[in-house]
Amino acid sequence: MFRFSLATAAALVLSAPAPAATWAEALFEELARDFGSVPRGPMLTHPYRLTNTTGQTVRITGVRVSCGCTSATALQGVLAPGQSTVVMAQMDTTRFVGPKTVTIYVQFDQPRWDEVRLSITANSRTDIGVTPDTLAFGQVARGATPARQTTVTFSGGTQLTSVAAESNYVQLSAKAVRNTGFDVAYEVTATLRPDTPVGKWYTDVWPEHE
Repeated sequence: MFRFSLATAAALVLSAPAPAATWAEALFEELARDFGSVPRGPMLTHPYRLTNTTGQTVRITGVRVSCGCTSATALQGVLAPGQSTVVMAQMDTTRFVGPKTVTIYVQFDQPRWDEVRLSITANSRTDIGVTPDTLAFGQVARGATPARQTTVTFSGGTQLTSVAAESNYVQLSAKAVRNTGFDVAYEVTATLRPDTPVGKWYTDVWPEHE
């Protein structure tokens, strides 16, 4: 069984922090992101969140990547104590086929020099299609329950087994809408719960298949 991620403009989900070996690594909530199997084509986006917990000014002097298929940038270069920002990474799945892991190097020179290595991983597959590749709700009134749909297509005998999201504020369902014998298409519907918190947030949707 495999699963791939479908970005949804929905709830902000924080990952558990990984054990940190340096002061700079301790700033980040996570050091690695694995999207699993994804259809070839979408631009995968992931924010690596960091907070200045040092009690001193932190300065990011540079961000570079190990592969041209990925770009990354720090949204804010200088952080006062207690401030937060993100290193935003974008992985272009049209630039590779099969599994790919890219290293993102984030350099600091305050309060002292250090370099953190982040990683982003995905398996770009040509037998999976998603249209559209993002479920964007836009601005939603508090208490509303809007729904958005996307079509997930599998070829070569692959079938959808379930759909899930990291946030329980997104209610998911799926139904088969086409079966040609060569490929199978499913309509996946995401609906926001009326008690979804106010604010801008995102989550990943995981269509699992076998």
